[in-house]
Amino acid sequence: MNQQVFISYQSEDENWAARLADTLVAFGVNVWHDHGASNGLRIGELWKPALEQAIDESSEMIVLWSQKLKCDATSVAHQEIHRMQGLVQQAGSQRRFIPVLLDDSSFEKHWALGPYQGEISLKPYYSKAGAAGADTIREVDWYAAVLRILMLFDVSGVVEVPYVVGAMTNAQAKQLQNSPKKWAQDLNAYQAVKALREQTMPFSPAEYGDTPDDWKPFSHLPELEKVAVSELIRQYDYAKRDYELETGRKPKWALVSYSAELLSDDVHARNRARDAMRAKSLVVLDPMSLLHKTVYQNLITNWGLQGRDNVFVIGLAPCAYQMHPAFRDLMPKVSNEMTRLLEAAYQRFSKPFWAEDQCVLEVGHHNQFARWLQVAADDVIKAGKSPLRGSMNPGMRLRARSAAPQAPGAGVVLMTGGAGRP
Repeated sequence: MNQQVFISYQSEDENWAARLADTLVAFGVNVWHDHGASNGLRIGELWKPALEQAIDESSEMIVLWSQKLKCDATSVAHQEIHRMQGLVQQAGSQRRFIPVLLDDSSFEKHWALGPYQGEISLKPYYSKAGAAGADTIREVDWYAAVLRILMLFDVSGVVEVPYVVGAMTNAQAKQLQNSPKKWAQDLNAYQAVKALREQTMPFSPAEYGDTPDDWKPFSHLPELEKVAVSELIRQYDYAKRDYELETGRKPKWALVSYSAELLSDDVHARNRARDAMRAKSLVVLDPMSLLHKTVYQNLITNWGLQGRDNVFVIGLAPCAYQMHPAFRDLMPKVSNEMTRLLEAAYQRFSKPFWAEDQCVLEVGHHNQFARWLQVAADDVIKAGKSPLRGSMNPGMRLRARSAAPQAPGAGVVLMTGGAGRP
């Protein structure tokens, strides 16, 4: 019998079942979930025979247990549990239940689930987010919560790939546009970069959203007008996972955003993000956002991006000057202003944060962004020294962190030509 897991739940908890199913599928687990896109009920199908067949073909049943399910004796989930229990009791059966607690309800005395260990719990997050709030749980917390479930399906050694989108929010962009004297870290640098932007796509707060991850770097393209950078990163993630699964391997990584935390005004949130990104990590940088005082303060002064050899920086900009001769007269001024701006804060570093030496992509080249994203993310995954927080005790995390390998070379993905550059 092929390993297939069936997810049973109370209808009100569909959001939690769906996110758990998506997570398991992303790590190569064969899941049957009634609302699953590829492995679930089809429109027009008789649901009861389909459920029964799916249970008969499953080796495990995850039961999302809650007080609501416990008290609703008429729930379809109870019928599902009853059918699986009949299969579990068959001679030589290798089937099992995997109870997952959503709240304080106990199943210790349940006739089918009672014999099973019930330490897997999502109740801290369920109590905070509610029945419909699974999607609001931060990635890092979600992966830490479900890591024990993943390990039951031989998914171990999951590497966290922490990333930060260094971009403004819409409110900050408006501040910079309307009051540059007040909000620009350096007025001359802002004016130089703004002049360069005028040659291609003028700077507009409409590119930015409520969080840094909502930034839309390719908004000038009709097909990507409303696509945020976080969605582009997820698309890369899905494509890479599909490739791994097609080649018979299970993905062993989790892309986790720390953008909101690292760029937050909350010092405790920033410290959590800084701790998570001590090992190899990835920064997707908007050069215009770096000119806002708050973003500059958090990325450069507080976090010290310029001096982190273990960070891959992919800068997304509306032009690549080496591809456009008309920009060459403007780029030296931009470079000089950005160098002066950053050297003023970081005299102790031997090399400034050169604008033209970063991975500065033309806005239209979103496919090129995906390729460089793979280069950077693959290196973080290969390092394998950034385990998901919450998956081990603090002492083990500290040892893993101290064992993180040094950066390969400069630690920055470079785009311009020259010896030793990709």
